[in-house]
This record gives sequence, C-alpha cells and structure tokens, in this order.
Amino acid sequence: MMPIPSLAQSVQPRGFPRGPLAPGILQSYPGLALGTLFDGVNDYAEVTGLGRPAPNEFTAMGWVNSTAFGTNRVFDCTAGASSNGLEILILSGLFRFGSYGPTGTTTGAAFGPSLSTGRRYHVAVAASAGSIIQYVDGARVGVTSIPVGNRPDALVRMRFGLSTGGGNPFSGSLAAWSVYERALSHAEIAAAAARRATYPSLDAALAVYPFDQLGPIATQSPDISGNARHLTLVNMPTNPIVSF
Repeated sequence: MMPIPSLAQSVQPRGFPRGPLAPGILQSYPGLALGTLFDGVNDYAEVTGLGRPAPNEFTAMGWVNSTAFGTNRVFDCTAGASSNGLEILILSGLFRFGSYGPTGTTTGAAFGPSLSTGRRYHVAVAASAGSIIQYVDGARVGVTSIPVGNRPDALVRMRFGLSTGGGNPFSGSLAAWSVYERALSHAEIAAAAARRATYPSLDAALAVYPFDQLGPIATQSPDISGNARHLTLVNMPTNPIVSF
C-alpha cells in the first residue's frame, strides 16, 4: 500500500514545473527562505486583464515582513483603476482589511496583534456571504461586513505593495501568496500558517505567487498555479529577491 501523502507533499500539485531551470520551481518550500523586497517608495507588483467576474467567495493569504510602519498597502484587487475593491493594509503597525466603492471606503477594525518590524506574519482574509474573516498566523482574529456598494462586480486587477492611486507604499518583503475564488476553511489557512506551506491546494486557485524568484524576464514574478497570471514588477531593483 502506498503511503498517504503528507501536507508537505500535497502542496506540490500536478503540473508544477520540476526542472532546476524552470520558472516556478518551489525554491522557498518548505523553509520559506526567500521573498520579494518592496522599498516603500513607489515599487509594486501587479497583474491586470484578469477578466474575471466577482467571485461569490474569495481568499487571499501570504507572508508579510515589514521594515517600517505607516499606511502600507499590502494587497488589493479591483475591477479597474477606480472601481470597487478589496484591500489588506497595515495602518500604524496593525493589519486592517478594507473595501471601497461608490458608497465610500470601509476600513475594518484592526485585527491581530500589534506588529513588529523584522518579524514575519502569515495573514489571510476569506470572503463569504458579504463578510470577510481575518486571520493572523493561522488564528481567526476578526470579521468585517462588506457593504453591498463596496462589493466588487468584477475582478480585473490585483496589486501588491502600492495603492491604485500610487500611495501607501509597502516597505518590507512578501513571500508565498495565493489567491482563491473560494473561501478557504480555517483548517486550510491554519495549516498553511503553521507549516509555512505556500498553498493548501489548487482548488479554485486564481493565482499562486511564491515571490521567491524571477520569471523568464527580470521584471516578472511568476504565477505557478498554471493560470499564467504573472505579476509585472514595477520600479523594483534588478534583483528584488531577498532572504525572508
């Protein structure tokens, strides 16, 4: 009888590149030793043209290590440059989730512990039925309701490290982010945080970004979900890959 795969094995699904020179090799797994540096000035990582309808459920999660605090945009997704969107940010050393649209901006209450610079945290938000559940280091720490007017009606763009308008730059590094068109369970998120897994599965994965490598061109951070939704790196140094 063949042994049952462990979680460490299950996060390497069928179809992932295996060769030592192939973009998408899981260089950071399982030690999560590398990430992508954001200098807190004007650099960001973005994918546009997704052409996706707004998912009824949604999850974004990954690892964050900040070097300075202010108002720092970690992640957002929108239908366009000025459309409804969802965001994860750090405000004065605390994680917050926000939503924005024609009815205004809703910034949820701070969730999780007071953050320290130079320490890595696993953060996740999972949306279902108009509410976002927030997690830090695998623990459920808050819930925010999204007003109907702020719920995205499509999903066209995702950005890491800078707001849509070019403000609130993130200073630090990101690693092992994944985005899903479903709400991951608490067990899946807790397992990813506890074992530093990049992603628990490919079920409804929109994109998976290890942030530990560059693509075939130096300004690309590859999506290794198989969906080819690669991030374009803007205003970054030639090699932004750093120890995480």
